[in-house]
Amino acid sequence: LVNALWVMEGRPGPVGTPLVFTDVGVRSAWRPAVDWASSVGVVTRPADGKFYPSSTATRGVLALWAFRAFAAWSTGWSPIP
Repeated sequence: LVNALWVMEGRPGPVGTPLVFTDVGVRSAWRPAVDWASSVGVVTRPADGKFYPSSTATRGVLALWAFRAFAAWSTGWSPIP
């Protein structure tokens, strides 16, 4: 979903400073999408610092990311607290 939202937005760069996830490598294909999503508040970093890109996302997580993305759209992609 993070990649789809990023593509829908036109593949923008991060807004401000993105979060660093220990399991998303610098050369990962999904790194730009994760950087953008974390910089606008769509995703947050758990205490262990991992994004878990290969894990299955629950419906609750997908709904939360979609909610945050739509909330960010309505405010011009400003970070969401």
